[in-house]
Amino acid sequence: MTQNVILLVVAMVGLTLFADRFVVGAAQLAARLNVSTVVAGALIIGFGTSAPELVVSTVATLTEGAEGTALGIGNIVGANVANLTLVLSVPALVFGGIAIQKGVKRQAALSATGVTVFAMAAYAGQPTVVKGVSMALLMVVALRIIVRL
Repeated sequence: MTQNVILLVVAMVGLTLFADRFVVGAAQLAARLNVSTVVAGALIIGFGTSAPELVVSTVATLTEGAEGTALGIGNIVGANVANLTLVLSVPALVFGGIAIQKGVKRQAALSATGVTVFAMAAYAGQPTVVKGVSMALLMVVALRIIVRL
């Protein structure tokens, strides 16, 4: 038990340090490529931090069938709840009032639209190949919109 707690603490410290370096590296890459940090955040950080969730959801679906699909959907919902609440609320609690730029409001609307489309697809029944392809195409459209904004 003690060994597991020590490993957990070491992993959390490592995750914190490397996540910070990951964000700094993404910001430096955005500066070198002369793109906005929002684009770097959406493309590099967004995909980089979602990759483990994608692997877990894919493996669960392939090995467990319907139960794995339910786990994958729960994984998506949990990640969105954590991102939208923790990532937005903790800085506001620590630093107080934070000004939201005009472009961020448009991206927030795009994010809310994506969550709504996902909720409607999940409510409409079981996941299918058509729904998966549709969601992937919508992701490409959303990324193009983010790059243009």
